[in-house]
Amino acid sequence: MDLWLTNGTKEELTDLRVQVCTLLKGAKGFEAQTNDNKFFSGPYAACKSMDGKRWIITAWEPLHRTWANSKCPCLHSDPKFPDCPPGETVRVNGWLSFYKGVDVKEEFQRLDQLRTENKPKEKMTVRLRGEGPKVEELIVAAVHEEVEKVHHSVMTDAPSGGSTDGTRR
Repeated sequence: MDLWLTNGTKEELTDLRVQVCTLLKGAKGFEAQTNDNKFFSGPYAACKSMDGKRWIITAWEPLHRTWANSKCPCLHSDPKFPDCPPGETVRVNGWLSFYKGVDVKEEFQRLDQLRTENKPKEKMTVRLRGEGPKVEELIVAAVHEEVEKVHHSVMTDAPSGGSTDGTRR
């Protein structure tokens, strides 16, 4: 995920923090109102399912802080934007994934490797022109479609693309 901010003012914007809430109430098996099933390491905030075999993981960088609220229940990996001079655009990068397995620390290591391998060398901006849906609607639709695919494969007992022991096919 990519979140960006363009400074349209004449002043530099500094110390901008973002709260990114991953709500868990509607995720079957993750809805318990407790923080006992949460785990935090570096940019990662993770929640373990009631059966202890599935995880929801989120991460944002550059990181400001990770935390959770048991009363919602939710997870936070809250980023902090770099300082942004007038007329410039700054970005933070995020991640949301689903994992089947018991060793979430091992999954964090795998995700660290993926992030290292896939870090873009330069940022690109894509602009759509003409009639049709707004860019924001397209982005939400694309993210929703991908999350639904992964969510289905991880949350069902008949996985496609993953296995019950946490390895990928």
